[in-house]
Amino acid sequence: MKCIPEGPLQNFPASYKQNSPEEQHLVSQAENFWSQFSFLYPDRKPLLLAPQNECGVEKFVCTTLRPTLLPHHELYMWDACAHFVADHLDLKQVPSPNTVLQRQYGNSFDFSLLLCSLLLGCGYDAYCVCGYASRETTYHDDTSNTCPLLMHTGKVETPPTRRYMVRPPRQLYSKFDQQQQERKMAEEHKKKMQTDGNGEDLVDSGPDLLHGQRVHCWLLVLAGQREVPGNFFIEPFSGEAYPTTDSRFLGVESVWNQHNCWVNMQNCRNGCKDMLFDLGDSVRWEFILPWSSHKPGLHISIVNENTESDGEEEEEEEEEEEGEAMKKVRLSKWEFEFRCPSGRKVMHYRRARFDTFAPYLRNDGLVTRLSVYKDHHCTNLKEVKEWFQNRQDKLEQRENDASTGLTEESFAFGHSAALLKHTYNTRVANSDRKMAFNSRARIDGLIQREETPTSMIEMYDDRPDLLLSRHVQFGRLEKRLAPAGSVESNRTILSINERYGRNWSRPADQDVAEKSFLLCDGRIQLTYHRREDDIVPAWQNFLKTEVNALFHLHNFNVSVSSFMIVYVLQVKELLQLRKKEEESINFVISIYDPERNVNTKKYQEEQLPLGTRGTIGSEGTTYPEALRSGWQKTRYFMAFLKDVQNMFGINSKYGDDCYLQEMALLLEKQQWFKNNVYLSKEDEEEYHNFCTQTMFRIHVVEIRLNRLKENGPKKFRALEEKLKTDPRFASYLQGLKI
Repeated sequence: MKCIPEGPLQNFPASYKQNSPEEQHLVSQAENFWSQFSFLYPDRKPLLLAPQNECGVEKFVCTTLRPTLLPHHELYMWDACAHFVADHLDLKQVPSPNTVLQRQYGNSFDFSLLLCSLLLGCGYDAYCVCGYASRETTYHDDTSNTCPLLMHTGKVETPPTRRYMVRPPRQLYSKFDQQQQERKMAEEHKKKMQTDGNGEDLVDSGPDLLHGQRVHCWLLVLAGQREVPGNFFIEPFSGEAYPTTDSRFLGVESVWNQHNCWVNMQNCRNGCKDMLFDLGDSVRWEFILPWSSHKPGLHISIVNENTESDGEEEEEEEEEEEGEAMKKVRLSKWEFEFRCPSGRKVMHYRRARFDTFAPYLRNDGLVTRLSVYKDHHCTNLKEVKEWFQNRQDKLEQRENDASTGLTEESFAFGHSAALLKHTYNTRVANSDRKMAFNSRARIDGLIQREETPTSMIEMYDDRPDLLLSRHVQFGRLEKRLAPAGSVESNRTILSINERYGRNWSRPADQDVAEKSFLLCDGRIQLTYHRREDDIVPAWQNFLKTEVNALFHLHNFNVSVSSFMIVYVLQVKELLQLRKKEEESINFVISIYDPERNVNTKKYQEEQLPLGTRGTIGSEGTTYPEALRSGWQKTRYFMAFLKDVQNMFGINSKYGDDCYLQEMALLLEKQQWFKNNVYLSKEDEEEYHNFCTQTMFRIHVVEIRLNRLKENGPKKFRALEEKLKTDPRFASYLQGLKI
């Protein structure tokens, strides 16, 4: 495995260009192992033990891994890390994780090395696997696979199991019938996979002449650490997890982590289906480094505090040494947010295309788009699903059916009109329209409004007048030209039906349950709530000829006209608001993002002379005019050190509060478990998972508190000495004691 470096070799550190004595010893050990292994097993193919890095220097595979925990909480779970690496990189060859992050491309080995380094830093028992895979996997060809967003996994609800229950009777079945049924289902599945769902045959690429010989690298995660229940593979190109028996992985040559490398001695005739990943079994796995202290199979979920602190100190010392294997893997906030190379990545699936965009890259805030097609060649569009982020109008998702023109928009909480969902047709004027609102953010308590050319239904909640729904019937519309999505204002109302909830402060026969305004018949019908001892509810009918109804009809005519005006204005204002929001799209930028938030950046620049913002930079940093004099530099120096001391105190107090809070939650949950004797299996599993996660958080808080107490004073003194030796402060701070 050889890589030609891009750019001059001076850009790489000295450890990339030559091996230290320890690294050279590891390379010699790998060569010695291969010489003996090839003599004993001449039929085995060459093993990947010491590939060449960017500078053409051979490095032992274990030294290519650098366990790193990045300062982004989104990358703490394995699935988030896997999808980030899959989106962040393109397919080319670069052999070290740090260079892969800088150039944003690599091959399967580079993907796996970077992802394994991240997972090891997060505490997973992860390994890089060198083996053989199918042609579609090595080429990252997903055109024959269904997009994960289109897979509907139905959740099967199982009845709760109790401790004491009667066992069900034994189900007797025929093994022959079961085998026939499985064979029939396998044949149907094979026929289904050969067609495109619509009876259209898939494009057959022909038999693979190199089947079983295509070298590929992926990840193995063993059970134990981070509460992983079972072993599984991770495909680095897609970021998806697969069982260790998946048919796309055809064989394994070796696996390695940062401690050791193991060579597979098992038969891979059936792929990875019959393989056992017990690396402590020396019969099935041959290790290379006999002196390695890492013992696979003895997984320790909680690391000792002294061991972790010593490991961190050793890492810091290794970074300072010139002979380290590679630089520390670093990822800035901008690189993490930009995500994909050039900010965009396209994935092709069976009858689907998936586009990913970086946040704030597009003017409309689009981050992902899924285009579904009717044919395998992706020429006849079926539907489009779009996801948005950071929009001021709170638009999150939009689905558009290309065949019918039906569009559905979903909004987050906080829209100016309290809109949550909006469904309409972009091709037909005066078509059906459905809106869902956040009733708690509206004065009228409107939940939903659904309108058709002949009717309109409104649903309400938590109103003082107990109104629940309003159903309006319209007359026929006259055929005339109108733009799509417009609202017809001259609509004739035939009837209005309003339903009310029960007012318990009034008798049932005096509490109105339904009001029906029948304009065509010229009457109003009131229906009251039914009393318990009545069969039919009480009702009243008011006609035009009755004197008592004249007052009601007069008020009713006024209310109908005002209702029609308010209704038309509300719909028109909402549609105009949506049109304005789409024409001028604005973004919501966090106040903690000074690179994009102009007000935050301006505030930090204004606060910099007071010593409340910013830090001391390098010698090339320019300072404001207010800090040019000596006494002001001394004052700034004292204020800065005082702020650092206060920061350490605040962090220590916050850690103590977190520790006490987690301990209180744990004790409360344990007391709850003691008081409840009869619990279902799901409740017990939930209790154990809660205790495990809480204990893990308590342990992390303890480690951080001890680390802060031990390293805080050291860092403070180191910072003080560094500032005193700075040439811009040295002449003013001589003999100053703090």
